[in-house]
Amino acid sequence: MDYDFEQFFDDSLDLFCIASPDGYFKRLNPSFERILGWSTEQLLSRPFVEFIHPDDVDATVQVVERLGEGIPTVEFDNRYQCQDGSFRYLRWTAHPDPATGLLYAIARDVTESRKARDRFRIALEASPTAILMIGAEGTITLINRAAEKLFGYRSEELRGKKLEVLVPERYRGVHPALRAEFAGNPGSREMGAGRDLTALRKDGSEVPVEIGLSPMETEDETFVLAAVRDRTARLRAAAELKRSNQELEHFARVASHDLQEPLRMVAGYTQLLATRYGGQLDETAREYMRYAVDGTARMQELIQGLLTYSRVQLEAGEPESVDLEEVVEWARANLQTAITESGATLTVGRLPTVDGERLQFGQLFQNLIGNALKFRGEKPPHIEISATRQDGEWLFAVSDNGIGIAEEFREHVFEMFNRLHTVDEYEGTGIGLSVCRRIVERHEGRMWLESVPGEGTTFYFTLPA
Repeated sequence: MDYDFEQFFDDSLDLFCIASPDGYFKRLNPSFERILGWSTEQLLSRPFVEFIHPDDVDATVQVVERLGEGIPTVEFDNRYQCQDGSFRYLRWTAHPDPATGLLYAIARDVTESRKARDRFRIALEASPTAILMIGAEGTITLINRAAEKLFGYRSEELRGKKLEVLVPERYRGVHPALRAEFAGNPGSREMGAGRDLTALRKDGSEVPVEIGLSPMETEDETFVLAAVRDRTARLRAAAELKRSNQELEHFARVASHDLQEPLRMVAGYTQLLATRYGGQLDETAREYMRYAVDGTARMQELIQGLLTYSRVQLEAGEPESVDLEEVVEWARANLQTAITESGATLTVGRLPTVDGERLQFGQLFQNLIGNALKFRGEKPPHIEISATRQDGEWLFAVSDNGIGIAEEFREHVFEMFNRLHTVDEYEGTGIGLSVCRRIVERHEGRMWLESVPGEGTTFYFTLPA
């Protein structure tokens, strides 16, 4: 051996050994002691199969026999026992020296990667999403239980097969080109969202799917991890939502005309009775007629409130870039009379531009400002509007110095027609805050409030940044 080999042998971080066909180590580098914990003397004094996991002994002996028969190089894995009783996974590359008959082998400790692979397999099997691992040539190498359930195959039936076995016949001609395109430009991506993408089951039926693709590199090669989601339930839910919206739209049409027409008739004839025959009625009868007129007017307001609530979804326009400072000024102009009469002050900080429906944002701020003007205390109303950016979203705050809301009612105020005060105390239908929350949630935000009774309320809501 020359100096370079000696230096490499002693300094290698991998396990480097020379062994004889009779099953004993002849020489070991220091990595054996460092990784396995045994002393060199202990390892040299016993057959090396005594240190190998019992389940791996036969395979290792076969490798040694093949090397003795003249096989030039062999790669294999086995587990070696450490002095503390644990086992380490070793990946060996071994070859014989024909001149001496000795075996030269170097091993890398792959325990952590094997443990990671085992954890990955456990996570894979536990996943409710169907997952397939696909090799560079489009060969299925691994599927989980969810994939077995989705496609109707057992794992062993799919391993080694081309991915096209799960592709409907009409798409198989173009699918290899799509795989090649992904291989040339790998990266996580979604397929099938908003498209009629289907997969083929073992029984010949097709299932609508969305597929998430992610490249995954291992020590040996690059795989593609495909997460396949069954869209059947989502499509069914979308169809049900469409039907529900159609019913809601029908209700809105009925509410806007058919339900209000009888109320208008009742109110009209009651007022005619009061005008023509009021002088012939006593005070009690006239009071009853006022109740009837007020009741029909109140019912009309409630129906209009329901219509307003339903229109948040039904009459939403296309999203656009909306300057919320302009929106607040629009709301301020609409409420200017109430602001002047109450002596209110409105302070508006810097507000962002967001994507959404301009008219609905205007309705949101108008309702919140109007709410602060209505539920004011003895002092003139002071309203502050601000926005801060945090965690990928805008957090808005609309604060006032009004009468406040007790803690036990903080969620109730967002429910339709749930009023905390009588109509005589504060007019309205009790639907304004329900509409506000519906608008915010439709724009993928959240809404809540914080309040101190007698001191004021702050309404918070978020919108995507």
